[in-house]
Amino acid sequence: MMSEQAGTSSRLPWIDIAKAAAIVLVVHYHVSVAGAPQLLPDSTSAVVAWWRDLSLAMIPLRMPLFFLTAGLLAGGAIQRPWSALWRPRIGNLLWPFLLWSVLFAVLCAPRYDPEEPVRYMRRSLEAIPFGGTAYWFLSVLVVYFVIARLLRRFPHLLLLGAVAAVGLAPLVGSFLTDALGAPDALATNASRAASFAVWYFLGCFARPVVTQIATRATWAGAATATALYVVIAWALYFAGMAASITDLLNLALNVLGLVAALQLAVLASRAGPARRLGHYLAGRTLAIYVLHPILLSGVIVAVRRGDGTAVLPLTSPILNVLLFPLLTVALVAASTALYDLARRVGAPWLFALPGGRTREPR
Repeated sequence: MMSEQAGTSSRLPWIDIAKAAAIVLVVHYHVSVAGAPQLLPDSTSAVVAWWRDLSLAMIPLRMPLFFLTAGLLAGGAIQRPWSALWRPRIGNLLWPFLLWSVLFAVLCAPRYDPEEPVRYMRRSLEAIPFGGTAYWFLSVLVVYFVIARLLRRFPHLLLLGAVAAVGLAPLVGSFLTDALGAPDALATNASRAASFAVWYFLGCFARPVVTQIATRATWAGAATATALYVVIAWALYFAGMAASITDLLNLALNVLGLVAALQLAVLASRAGPARRLGHYLAGRTLAIYVLHPILLSGVIVAVRRGDGTAVLPLTSPILNVLLFPLLTVALVAASTALYDLARRVGAPWLFALPGGRTREPR
């Protein structure tokens, strides 16, 4: 997601657009699923439930797309010497991870534990050495990149191992917790790392294949993949399919969702405004990623009364329809504006390891 490669060979407009779409989907998930119970507590609106269900149905696409685009952008860098990689690929991820994990723990405690914020703060800080909570994506990216760099001469073996890890992912967390007594944060993040590694390594080592699938885009093909995704997602999430085939359906959704997303990104890249917006957001995904949870927490605290109820009018049809998409757009816009302001006032160290170039890590 967030490391700049030297040169421009990786700066394909459709990768930028896909990456931008992934971060917007992440923000929308945090608004419509994680934030909905606090923004609109006790809401019975079917529209609010629809927004939540829509975001839940995107689970098989959202993080795989995020990791796939990260792998696509990292593929060229794994051939470079370690001396050229420390800052852009490791330091520029670990520093924001550490800094913003601390800020998140302090600033968001009133949202997550209004009665005892210090308790939440302490738990969040204790999770940082084990991959963190809110910003686990950054720590996992570093792990993936180091593995890819170390095993770059064995891509097929690495991909096979990543495929196997997907099947083992549900067992990883319970093994670490029950058998080894590992902290919950470590167990959770290890399970996440096992679940998503295949998509990152596909981006790293199978970029020509991914590119070929994406650039053969047609509106008919993208529409077909999207329609199949919708049908299978409905069957999996809302029709109560048998548990014995859910893993297979999830894999189908992963593949169909990625094909649809990449092909739609290629088609969208033919329009100048889409290219420019994709380029702008893709260069600020790290800022959006670290800032939007804190901004969302601020909004939630601001609209919550002392008794925990919301001040928003729960029965307003307009609010139910527009709140989640508008808040998503507002959080993205505010995050990018704060990033641009930080650069203007000489504070690029908020988003990259101090002492280096001020370019946003991608």
